[in-house]
Amino acid sequence: MTTSLATHLLRSGAALSLLALLSGCGGGAVDMHYYNLPSANQPPLQKQTAAQSRTPLSVAPITLSSYLSGSGIVYQTSPVEYSEAQLNLWADDLSEQLTSQLRDSLDQRLGYAEVLPTGADTSNAQRVAIKLSQFQGRYDGKAVIKGRYQLYDASQHTLLDKPIDVSVPLKKDGYEALVSALGDAWQQVAQQIAVTLDGHAAATQRKAAASKPILVGESQLQKPAGSERQ
Repeated sequence: MTTSLATHLLRSGAALSLLALLSGCGGGAVDMHYYNLPSANQPPLQKQTAAQSRTPLSVAPITLSSYLSGSGIVYQTSPVEYSEAQLNLWADDLSEQLTSQLRDSLDQRLGYAEVLPTGADTSNAQRVAIKLSQFQGRYDGKAVIKGRYQLYDASQHTLLDKPIDVSVPLKKDGYEALVSALGDAWQQVAQQIAVTLDGHAAATQRKAAASKPILVGESQLQKPAGSERQ
């Protein structure tokens, strides 16, 4: 961490804890460190059989607030101030990482949907869209993610509009621990979205079944055998 950045952090008493937390960038080191979010390890979900119809679902590229669009990992030094690391960077575009991980997580977790790969035809698909307003470390020793997500039908009508608000404590000091905590938080977000989407699909199916007219079969209209002789 540069002298000017360290001085800047020390202006706030709250920033002292963050400075200690991210001590991996101290010591006058000039090496640049690159990070990717950890891959999620989860067992595959038992999908519906091929005979059952599965709803196609696309995942739109994750939209980030402008201060998150740089290559540096962001941390919050006070309730109102944010800083972007100069030596601790994302190895790959953050939006692409988040989108890819969410797509994979939903594909594993969703029972009702077929999650479409990048480049697939999405004209008849539902769509999940997410905008993140926060994705950073925070001065209280937590990784935080905030934003909103929407589910749209194939005609672009909004089916769901929900908030995202997840925080995960760091297990130890340093940027590696921060990235790991952000990865855990993102998997919690994916789990919450999957549960909500599955619940919405189940409720929609129940509503459709309840509104379907009951048809009386011909066999039910036939008189019992021998009834005409009575």
